[in-house]
Amino acid sequence: MSKRIFALLLALLLCLSTLLSFASCGEEKPKDDGKQNGEQENGNTTVPSGSGNPSTTTPSGSNSSTPSNPSNPGGSQQTNPPASSEVNFPNEPTAGLEYRLNGDETAYTLVGKGSAKAEELAYLHIASVYEGLPVTAIAANAFNGCTDLKAVKLPTSIAAIGSQAFRGCSNLVALFIDDLTAWCEIEFEDRALYYGADLYVKNNRLTELVIPEGLTEIKAYSFCRITSITSVTVGSGVTAIGKGAFYGCTGLTAVNLPAHRLALDGNPFSDSGLPCEADGSLYVGEYLLRASSSETAYSIKAGTKYICDDAFFSCSMPSVNIPASVTFVAKNAFRECSGLESVNITDIGAWCNIEFEYDPEDLYRYFPTEQAEKLTLNSAAITELTVPEGVNKIPPFAFSSCKELTRVSIPNSVTEIGDYAFADCGTLGAVTFGTQSQLRRIGTGAFGYYDEGYCEQLATFDIPDSVTSIGHGAFPYCEKIITVVDRVEYIDGWAVGLDDSQSSRYTIAEGTVGLSDGVLLAAGTYGNASRFTLPVSLKYIGSKVITKQIGTSRIQITYAGTVEQWNAIQKAGDWLTGSGYEESIVCVDGTIGYQG
Repeated sequence: MSKRIFALLLALLLCLSTLLSFASCGEEKPKDDGKQNGEQENGNTTVPSGSGNPSTTTPSGSNSSTPSNPSNPGGSQQTNPPASSEVNFPNEPTAGLEYRLNGDETAYTLVGKGSAKAEELAYLHIASVYEGLPVTAIAANAFNGCTDLKAVKLPTSIAAIGSQAFRGCSNLVALFIDDLTAWCEIEFEDRALYYGADLYVKNNRLTELVIPEGLTEIKAYSFCRITSITSVTVGSGVTAIGKGAFYGCTGLTAVNLPAHRLALDGNPFSDSGLPCEADGSLYVGEYLLRASSSETAYSIKAGTKYICDDAFFSCSMPSVNIPASVTFVAKNAFRECSGLESVNITDIGAWCNIEFEYDPEDLYRYFPTEQAEKLTLNSAAITELTVPEGVNKIPPFAFSSCKELTRVSIPNSVTEIGDYAFADCGTLGAVTFGTQSQLRRIGTGAFGYYDEGYCEQLATFDIPDSVTSIGHGAFPYCEKIITVVDRVEYIDGWAVGLDDSQSSRYTIAEGTVGLSDGVLLAAGTYGNASRFTLPVSLKYIGSKVITKQIGTSRIQITYAGTVEQWNAIQKAGDWLTGSGYEESIVCVDGTIGYQG
């Protein structure tokens, strides 16, 4: 009896060991991870045989996971992908299908199987023309749950396929098209396939995909769950790859990308067969698509240039080592990476050459220093930063939230301090410039957000004479360097803010050389400020200095110089913006009118 029990336990251990040997790299994905509504990942469980996948289990070292069949937990079987010679599509389009005339009455949409019989649906031939008009779309859920389908022939007239159009078609294993370019131009609303299917172009099974010349993007979900594809080559003309473009391509093992940076919407290769690194991270060429959580410092692979959206989503590592090769960090790259304590770099100059992606209209972003609040150089905390000579621009958000930074020295070569470059550096007390500084612009929010305290320690800051533009809110609450005169805030000859709560008349002091972006933004918008006197010393007027709204009082601007002097002032093209304004600048020798 004991021998039987021992044998049984030994057999169970061997089975468990076998299962573990097939474990995938198991990437942790954000909430929108490519699964359709109602789908559940099944890890390394067996998929239906003949699904078009190269293996019935997730390949070891790949980043894929194949869903089970929720509509048939017992495991309905897909038929094997047919050879093209075995497919007998009818010469005429399948009869009985239901088409719906579009609202503009210029085309039809295929909306379902209609009265077509099961034997007619096995090899579905979709019409390119119905009742004299082109068939341009397949509706969402058009064939959802249609287990009669085995293969589908799609005409080149199809320009759109709705969400889950072929969901639950457990026996559908092949799609046939005549034109790969036309396929690449289809707008997929979402994932059309639930199970994997092979793609045939002119009856040839597509394995080595070369994106056709002339295309500039690979649209979202274009090749989602096309399991016949083993390699992808993207030409130099392509600039973007859409969301889920190669999601679930379990046969995919190689990708060749162009030399320039592509705009990737998330991880377009999620759950594909691409091999992971030994630690489970997923790199495609110079792109880091997914990092693996670590209990120790995570080191990005040398030569990596691009850190993609959600690459570190919800990762739990105390620190990240970013190599000097990195040139781009997507705005959501470190989303929900709350455990990150420090970011280590090896080259300040290289760090200042990184593009930190962000949308000025949507400041939600997750950059490394904002998550960690500590930047180190060769593992030593950066408290006094010296930007190397030769750096031309300090990029947006480069040093934001570096809580240990106390002093910054900026060389003559820097011409721009990017938006929010030093925002939320609460301990920063001094910023100095070279004696021959070429600085031209200080960006929006460069030294703080609009929250009190973020720049309260900044006591040393002399704006170089070379500056011609200062962004909106560049110095919020920097009380130690701001001088207030008649409710107008000044720093070194620049008007950078005003209090419009008590008056509608303001005189900008003589000697003022510039008005920063949006400095008089409240005028004519929601505040009381509506009359301004500007000095003859003025040289620069920034963007959206005044925004006028319909229904607000007329704005009166008096200039202390001549019309010629006013015209000589360097002004942003949108210095006066808004709706329905008809304003005038009263100079000492004439009046200039503005309408908008």
